[in-house]
Parts: sequence; structure tokens; C-alpha cells
Amino acid sequence: MGKCEICGKESASLIYANRKDLDYAIKICRDCWREAYVENLLVSGSGSSGGCCG
Repeated sequence: MGKCEICGKESASLIYANRKDLDYAIKICRDCWREAYVENLLVSGSGSSGGCCG
């Protein structure tokens, strides 16, 4: 658990994702991941939890 790098939500279960507009992976909450997916902002294959539970 940590802080979402998009919306700033704390104590959220985070997912590593690669956004098309960034050159590196960020940790985002499921809500921000879902929104980025719908808007086609994620690199294909993006969305690993990194083996973390939450």
C-alpha cells in the first residue's frame, strides 16, 4: 500500500503501470488505472502489481 502517483490517494492498493506519456513506470491506484485504460493512456501489457498483495 502507498500513495497513488496520479490522484494522491493514500493507503491504496497500487499497480505499476506504464503510461504512454511517461518514459517510466508509476504506481497508481485501481481507479486511476481504470481511467487511464479507458482513455487508452497505458502501454500494452501494463498493470502489474509487482507481486504485492492488497
